[in-house]
Amino acid sequence: MKNPTDLPPDLKDLRRRAEALLEAEPVLPEGLSPAETARLIHELRVRQIELEIQNEELRRSQAFLEESRRRYAELYDFAPLGYLILDEQGRIGEANLTAAAFLGVERSNLLNCPFVMFLVDEDRQAFLDLLDNPSQQQQGRGEFRLKDGNGDVRVMLLDLLFLKEVGRPDRGLLAMTDITELTRPQEELRLHQQDLEMQVNEQFRMAPDNLQARFPVAPLAEEMLKRQTELLDLAHDAILVLDPSGRITYWNQGAAHLYGWTKAEALGQVSHQLLQTKFPQPRVEIERHLVEHDFWEGEIIHTTRQGRQLVMHSHWSLQRDEQGQVMAVLEICRDITAQKEIEKEIQRMASFPLLNPNPVLELAENGQVLYANPAARRAAGDLKLPEGVKAFVPADLQERFAAVRQGGPREYAFDLAVPDRLYTASLYFPHDLATARLYLMDITERKKAEEALARSRAEFAAIFAAISDGVIFADPERRILLVNPAAEAMFGYTAEEMRGRTTEFLYASREDFEEQGRRRFHSRAHEQLQVYEIAYRRKDGTIF
Repeated sequence: MKNPTDLPPDLKDLRRRAEALLEAEPVLPEGLSPAETARLIHELRVRQIELEIQNEELRRSQAFLEESRRRYAELYDFAPLGYLILDEQGRIGEANLTAAAFLGVERSNLLNCPFVMFLVDEDRQAFLDLLDNPSQQQQGRGEFRLKDGNGDVRVMLLDLLFLKEVGRPDRGLLAMTDITELTRPQEELRLHQQDLEMQVNEQFRMAPDNLQARFPVAPLAEEMLKRQTELLDLAHDAILVLDPSGRITYWNQGAAHLYGWTKAEALGQVSHQLLQTKFPQPRVEIERHLVEHDFWEGEIIHTTRQGRQLVMHSHWSLQRDEQGQVMAVLEICRDITAQKEIEKEIQRMASFPLLNPNPVLELAENGQVLYANPAARRAAGDLKLPEGVKAFVPADLQERFAAVRQGGPREYAFDLAVPDRLYTASLYFPHDLATARLYLMDITERKKAEEALARSRAEFAAIFAAISDGVIFADPERRILLVNPAAEAMFGYTAEEMRGRTTEFLYASREDFEEQGRRRFHSRAHEQLQVYEIAYRRKDGTIF
């Protein structure tokens, strides 16, 4: 049993308060027999242990929530995808570190900026159309060109998910995937083809007759084609050219490395059969879109030679001859398997504030509540707080922000009291200092348990000290744990002299020590209270 004075710092005040209550209202029973006293002490110890177990479980729960919160924050900020929260007008309300890096702007400077200001002029209206009518769709996707703070243009795949919560304005979660490198080979190939066509047409225009004798057009075309092939083989993405029937006519080194089949093995094969392609929609619909629009892009699943399934982001471009007939399909695929796994984890962790049974809030420096999860709003309603969720905002929030700017800690733990409830609070500051995140856990019942535990300890200590008979508690090895004042007076030893020693030195003889051991520790007799005579020895050697 723990020493009742050996308490954690946060419980010492509770113990003092409990002892003060006991002094004000004495509860010591009178005239208790040894059996009744032992039974009362047993009940108090059981209650004490129950409260200690409950207290420990509450502490473990708090530690788990803290670790979950920290894991979510790290996963969100350092994800390879950029994440933005947009309001109804398309203004940025929140951004992770990757999004800030994509846009080339400090994260703190992104808040309330219209996202369209980062798009090239030609793409702005298309994005506004995507954002314009969230009531008609749950999500949207498209490729857009972004100009960052340094003026560099990159191609981004934007996935927009509309978030709808009762009683709150619609918001959009925007995921940004940089596909500049994915689209670059396709663009370079297109430019090379245009250049080749221009050169060939120019030579035909300048030479009215005997063209092939005067101008080596074929060698020039062959050289350009060779350069294009070498360029495509350097790409890490899988690049395929298919004939109108879907058979592979070109297979770059990136495809060979990614899928496991050599060029010789792949040529002539039907691509969707070789790669066991799983399409996001019926293939006939994809092919219809390709014929109507000359392109298609989306996520598909390919199976490698080793049987591993890969999630691929695939771009298809249709090539036609002068008569408009389909000549070939250029397919460029990028492996996004790892990225999709991270997205799933991000989405799972992103649901943490929404599903968290404890209040979670996002706070501006001026105390404005930028976000409150359902648990926070529910708690404010149940408690009928006049200020609503603002009642959870720490009074010294601005001072905390100032301290962080001066190099202070980015996380604070403290207790927060609102009418009728007590919360343990964790205030976390992201690295941009734009906002603070407040995580709360209701510890009202835990505090009540702690106070009850402190009262129980104080009651036990008071009763234990007031018992007129000598009482000694020992562990199963018969080492002394507790000694009351009556036992000290009875044996002549102080509690410090007795604690930790086996009880053999208190007996008149080893036979008495072993006899009581058989009765109390090596039989079932201890399950019932027994009274019997044993001879003991005091410190001065007298026997009683």
